[in-house]
Amino acid sequence: MYGMDDPDEQVRFTMTLTDGEIALTCDEDGCRLRVGDEIVAMPTKAVKVVDTSGAGDSFNGAYLAARLKGQSAQESAKAGLAMAAKVVAQPGAIIPRA
Repeated sequence: MYGMDDPDEQVRFTMTLTDGEIALTCDEDGCRLRVGDEIVAMPTKAVKVVDTSGAGDSFNGAYLAARLKGQSAQESAKAGLAMAAKVVAQPGAIIPRA
């Protein structure tokens, strides 16, 4: 993003563009989260990746749902990472009901 490889650098640059919340997913490295003026690295659970389809959408959906329920940005990122980990461990981005 922005011609930069380092996620912390990407978030720092994005922070110059907005005062808003920033959550940048980083594949198996979890995500970087803007908390005030700090960048917090949020690790993810290691899973066997079967299919990456839907990983970003599932992170975003769980993150936003948690924020709308009043959870902190960090708790919301944990929810988003947990959901994305479940989704990528299944084929076709569909989690079994059971």
